Amino acid sequence: MSTSPEHVRPDPPGPGSSTRVIRTAAAAVGRWPGAVGRFVWDFVVGDTPELAVGAVVVVVVVALLAHNGAARPVTVAAMPVLVTLMLGASVRRARRSRAAPQVEDTPGPEAPPPG
Repeated sequence: MSTSPEHVRPDPPGPGSSTRVIRTAAAAVGRWPGAVGRFVWDFVVGDTPELAVGAVVVVVVVALLAHNGAARPVTVAAMPVLVTLMLGASVRRARRSRAAPQVEDTPGPEAPPPG
């Protein structure tokens, strides 16, 4: 009889089977935080980390204004103004990156043979 993995019979339930289940469950639980972390990073940051940083900066500035006793209308008006500025800066950056000449990987015309 061959001992390749396809032909090996699983162990019958017994004293060691619960240990395998616990190890398998522990491995699954161990992978879960990494998967959640990757999802959150992709959801929050995605392709534009400057927007994630800008959102944090806007929230911190508004929180500081509110905490330091700025008038309520100033605090309420600050958020849309800061968000508009942040989005404008992001759009300007995206336009500049698209307007930059794209370097192609195709080779140019061959050089004439010497001589």
